[in-house]
Amino acid sequence: MFLKEFPTISALTEGEYSEVWDTIPARLYKTLEMLHQERIPNSDYSLGDLERLIKSLILRQTRPGQYIVVGGSWSLIGVDNGAPSDVRVDLVFFPTYMVVSLMTLFWYRYPERAKRLKGFQEALHEGLNFASMRRLFGHGMEGDAQRMTALRILDMGDVFRYLIENVDKYPKCRPLYNVLIDCKKDVAEQYFRVSKEILSLHKSLAILPNRVLWKTSDHFMWRSQASGKSDCV
Repeated sequence: MFLKEFPTISALTEGEYSEVWDTIPARLYKTLEMLHQERIPNSDYSLGDLERLIKSLILRQTRPGQYIVVGGSWSLIGVDNGAPSDVRVDLVFFPTYMVVSLMTLFWYRYPERAKRLKGFQEALHEGLNFASMRRLFGHGMEGDAQRMTALRILDMGDVFRYLIENVDKYPKCRPLYNVLIDCKKDVAEQYFRVSKEILSLHKSLAILPNRVLWKTSDHFMWRSQASGKSDCV
């Protein structure tokens, strides 16, 4: 049920991919959910098990030039085979959203353990940067709904809070921080739905400011709210 180790994708055989795709995202989400609910660690899933999972996540994060995407993700695609958008969303982006949420929650729950893990914060920041690349949108007609799902996943791990606390310290935190500010505006505009989902996200996103300041490597640029242009991976 729970995930104790992230798989080494490069070591899988062709016949093993389908099993990984069918099981890893659900197990990863369940682990995040149970940690969020403070139902793990427990007698069946110890703090040591959780720490071993975190170590495997640090070790198996994609590096620049690996697989189908730039570095920073936890991709479940082992070869650069020109996967369509829906596959990328399901097997690259959503696992990454879950991992950064899990790692952020681990950081807040067990800060001393997180600080002792070599490469923890670097891997988290690379993941947060990668998570911004589709601006949290899903694919096709499910794009908006999947964006809400992505926001709920990030909310479970206190990612909003982490970005606010660290956006001025670490440049890799800035892109997703800015995406979330846009999401805050979009969620507010959906208030007419008055669903529990929208109300909950509106409350969580309220801690973010309203303006978007996009920062490139060597200058600041105010995003054009009129055009709303962005590049999607």
